Amino acid sequence: MIKFNIPYVSGNEIERIGEAIANKSFSGNNHFSKLCEAYLEEKYGFNKCYLTPSCTAALEMAALIFELEPGDEIIVPSFTFASCPNPFLIGGVKVVLADCDKTFPNISVRSIEGLITPKTKAIMVMHYGGIACDLNSVMAICKVHGLFLIEDAAQCLNAFYAGKPLGSFGDIGVFSFHETKNIHCGEGGMIAVNNPALVDKAEIVRQYGTNRSVFLKGQVSHYESVGLGLAMFQSELNASFLYEQLKHISIVTDKRKALWNYYYHSLNHNRFFQYFTLPEVEEINDSNYHVFFILLNDAQQTNSLIDYLSKQNVMITKHFYPLHLSDSFKESSLIDLTFPNATFYNNSLVRLPLYYSLTNKDIDIIVEQLESFFLKRV
Repeated sequence: MIKFNIPYVSGNEIERIGEAIANKSFSGNNHFSKLCEAYLEEKYGFNKCYLTPSCTAALEMAALIFELEPGDEIIVPSFTFASCPNPFLIGGVKVVLADCDKTFPNISVRSIEGLITPKTKAIMVMHYGGIACDLNSVMAICKVHGLFLIEDAAQCLNAFYAGKPLGSFGDIGVFSFHETKNIHCGEGGMIAVNNPALVDKAEIVRQYGTNRSVFLKGQVSHYESVGLGLAMFQSELNASFLYEQLKHISIVTDKRKALWNYYYHSLNHNRFFQYFTLPEVEEINDSNYHVFFILLNDAQQTNSLIDYLSKQNVMITKHFYPLHLSDSFKESSLIDLTFPNATFYNNSLVRLPLYYSLTNKDIDIIVEQLESFFLKRV
């Protein structure tokens, strides 16, 4: 069976975990956490990094850091992970959904422009599969209207836009180290606070809403509650695993790039090319090759292909179920628009296996099975 994903393992993670055990320090914000954060800040130029238990936890931090109030509005793409709006909804913020672009499953700038109101305080963008949205246009909108920008860079570590790392453009960027990501620690995340004016607030939020950070620096005699906060630390065991993985990020990216290109050249102008579309990536993007997908004609064809390949022991899958179709949004007053592009990607986007231990021979088998499927429909 060709699985959809097999998490990368370098082989040295157990040694790093052993070091964490020998240190006899297992909670967050210790040796390996600080090593990871320093590594990420130095390599990618993030202003301040904090490891978190998950990418969703990083978004929970962002919601408190921005101090959004009930009735404020944040624009979020409909085609995104289900948990993305929740940290804001919990705080009473109105989540306003935006459609995708026609040419790629990232947020549509045109859609954003039609949704801004005097109550809009922030925009969240997602860079699908390590490919940036139209950041120049989005940042210009934020500047004109005085809005915070959050980058959902969950899939994007070691991906770049115009030579600059994704997750470093917004006031805040959030990342995932879930086992489905290129580099992982099983479960984990990270928040990059790129706006220096937000760092002090971020310190309070991640320290349970206390001033513990300044207490540890000897600047106050005791620490106490000074605002809202959360427990947002990643354990040392996870961080030690992650630190070893980070050392291999270039190797992993290069291998995924080679596999991505092998897929593309195997399928581009294939004899059944008229039955599907391949992703087009602008040169300004330098991807980390997190996803390889094809676009089919409709939901029926998509579901049939997934079922057919499953029977051939090849696991492929759809991706996000758009928020505007979910039970929590579709009957809500939060939306009153249609989302043709997000609906299209829900119906038509299929992800093919892509992971470090995949081989060209595996891809040949996958392509052969795709051809077999389409041959039955000629």
